[in-house]
Amino acid sequence: MTDDAGSKKLYQQLARSIADGIKGGVYPRGRRLPSERDLAEKFGVSRPTVREAMIALEIQGFVESRHGSGVYVTHRAPSLDGGADLDIGPFELTEARRAVEGEACALAATSSPMRRSPRWRRPCMTSPTKPRRRLRRGSIRARPNAPTGGFMS
Repeated sequence: MTDDAGSKKLYQQLARSIADGIKGGVYPRGRRLPSERDLAEKFGVSRPTVREAMIALEIQGFVESRHGSGVYVTHRAPSLDGGADLDIGPFELTEARRAVEGEACALAATSSPMRRSPRWRRPCMTSPTKPRRRLRRGSIRARPNAPTGGFMS
């Protein structure tokens, strides 16, 4: 795992080694790959590194992850569109998701059909037995927060 240590990240080196094993027939198509623990011991890396390598291989089309079953070598040939040079790991994916998902949720909330329905505009009930009441602007006052001694904002 140290031939390209200066130019490639460890998970990329591991992904390339496993991809070479898939191409060479060490891991036959349609078969389940060894567990994360076994791969980590075999290659002398940590389990998070193995996870990142599996994500890279899945993006490249070498493997597919089946929930609760494991990671399997795909029957289809991997794409040859330069995916091997992707420098995308789980942390980059998380950052991208954080940037997109919040906006997607906000858009869904503002364009929801529920928001346009009359039921949405009804005031909330405090409990099923108490009558409904509308909150007026300025009707709730800030009170000290007992555990912190400060005021909630």
